[in-house]
Amino acid sequence: MRKNRKLYLGTGLLVAVLAAVLVHAGGGTAVETVTVRRGAITSTVEETGYVQPAEDCTLYATQAARVVRVPVEAGQPVQKGQLLVELENPDLAVQVAEARSRLSQAEAALAGARAALESGRLALAEAEKDLERVRKLWQAGAATRAEYERAQLEVQTRRQSVNEQEALLAGTRDQVNSLQSLLRQLAAKERQLAVTSPFAGVVIDLPARRMQAGGHQRTTTPGPFLFSRCRRGK
Repeated sequence: MRKNRKLYLGTGLLVAVLAAVLVHAGGGTAVETVTVRRGAITSTVEETGYVQPAEDCTLYATQAARVVRVPVEAGQPVQKGQLLVELENPDLAVQVAEARSRLSQAEAALAGARAALESGRLALAEAEKDLERVRKLWQAGAATRAEYERAQLEVQTRRQSVNEQEALLAGTRDQVNSLQSLLRQLAAKERQLAVTSPFAGVVIDLPARRMQAGGHQRTTTPGPFLFSRCRRGK
């Protein structure tokens, strides 16, 4: 019985081999094969959307001024601190010139007040010494009462003059400080006329360029934006 099973099994294998040979020899259907290996599976999905910068910046005009120069173009990369728009404010220039002239005059007046106060203090010291001398003479009977009273009046007059000069000096010093503060404010506005990039990026839009169209220098008022830009690599 066991021999019969072996015989049947051998016969079946032989038939299978012969069938495979016949199919191959008879031009059977070819099967494409690939080599199996490890790797990453990539899946591509196409979508419609908008690309926006991770960080953008829009700069606005801070004062009424004329656009005189725009040394950059839309799409141009710019560096931090690079000049983007140059403005001109004639009214501001007049204010700065007037403030500087007034400050120069106030500083001269301050120097004069200091010199006058110093001179007045010296005169007061001399009058006080003279009063003390006359007082001793009057007490000794070597000077009249009228001379003593004149010496007293001189001291009072000199002291009042010193007080007035001190008040004048304080007022002149306040005026100088006020004009210096005004000039600092005007200088800050002058620096705003040179619009620079706050960080590296790419210029997106340049309305300031359109303000120069036709070679005319148009005046911009506070508020309208001059250009917009986005950070590079975002």
